[in-house]
Amino acid sequence: HGKRVIVHIGWEKTGASALQAFCNRTRAWLAERGVSYPAIGRHAQHLQLYFDLASGRADRVARARRACKAAIEASDAHTVVFSHESLHECSPGLFRQVIGDEHEIQIVAYIREPVEQVVSFFVTRLRFGQVAPWPLLAAVRGHLQISGRFHDPMTSLTALKNTFGPESV
Repeated sequence: HGKRVIVHIGWEKTGASALQAFCNRTRAWLAERGVSYPAIGRHAQHLQLYFDLASGRADRVARARRACKAAIEASDAHTVVFSHESLHECSPGLFRQVIGDEHEIQIVAYIREPVEQVVSFFVTRLRFGQVAPWPLLAAVRGHLQISGRFHDPMTSLTALKNTFGPESV
């Protein structure tokens, strides 16, 4: 069997950025322990991987497959980790397609109490000017319409379990 490939799929507002920053800063330390956190693109998180998979375009999925395959093959580590907090939005079948059947795939997801997550996500969007603050009730309603897909982890987790088996999620 190939390597163990861990795909951290998020969710947003669960500390993913801190995890990615840690992995990015401690690449050498992780490598000494048999774990690779490959640099793909110029961000600590695997943003380009997310963009390519979320696009649904065959050419971009192929680019993601080439990047992941190259990162896995270039590593001497027994475990390779990919991470982006929005990967949960991507089709589970794409992970298998991009990583391949020769590797053991493990999906890791952190979820947060739903009300806390909605509030935190709303505050972040407000802070970055992505939602108007007033009137508050209208702003909250608009936020929930846009972000509802982020706050239903069970649908994504069920699809992942059906694709990889419950022991891999």
